[in-house]
Amino acid sequence: QSQRSTAYCSSTLFKVLLAHTCRFIRAPDTIWDPETYGETFQQLTDRLLSEARTSLAMETLNPPSIPTIQALLQQSAREIGAGRSSSAWLYSGMAFRMAIDLGLHVSPDKLRQYITSLSLEDIEIRKRLFWGLYAWDKHISLYLGRMPNFLTGAEDVSLDFLDEFTEQDPWTPFYGPDPEAADLPTYPPTPGHVMSCFRELCKLCKILTRVMLELYSPCRAGNTSTKSDSRKAAFMDIAKDLRAWWSDLPPFLCVQP
Repeated sequence: QSQRSTAYCSSTLFKVLLAHTCRFIRAPDTIWDPETYGETFQQLTDRLLSEARTSLAMETLNPPSIPTIQALLQQSAREIGAGRSSSAWLYSGMAFRMAIDLGLHVSPDKLRQYITSLSLEDIEIRKRLFWGLYAWDKHISLYLGRMPNFLTGAEDVSLDFLDEFTEQDPWTPFYGPDPEAADLPTYPPTPGHVMSCFRELCKLCKILTRVMLELYSPCRAGNTSTKSDSRKAAFMDIAKDLRAWWSDLPPFLCVQP
């Protein structure tokens, strides 16, 4: 394989993805035969998870790379889904710091002034990974009741994405091996609007960052009138931003409660 074909993929990332996807197998007995493969599905899951962790541990000793950052993010999601919040926080923190080390937070226009070898595809991958990191930081911080860590670059990296072909990809519900799925009413294929949804989620995460930092940050704790006035002003400003975000939503994403 050429260097370019492996620039955005690695065996570590592949192992992490395999371990993660095991969580979503609803009926493993329908696809896995212990007698054929020599181990139960649970043993397979445990083995893949162990291999993924070992590979990640070794990978973090190497210079940072995009596949390693992606693997750390996926492993963080895997750990939080299993209730291991400390491990999830650790993996996500390493991903954030590797991203800064790689300069994912730097404006693409500025970056290309210094690294002329970056193609438009390279820039797009870095941009999407940056916003994936940014959004995950806000999700895990909110879930664990902690302050966000990945803050640099939100005003420099654009939310304009070049490749919109997935925007109109049809979406239909996935019922898995549920025997009753055949009796459910047919759902007409609907455009998934994946990119629009991701873009608006990132915008919402920027507002959520202000909520956590300006309203709930420990450094703002206190009962002085100055801090109280500052918090009230921040609340009003954030509320205005939220209303603007809601009013600017594309019609296909605006779900009336």
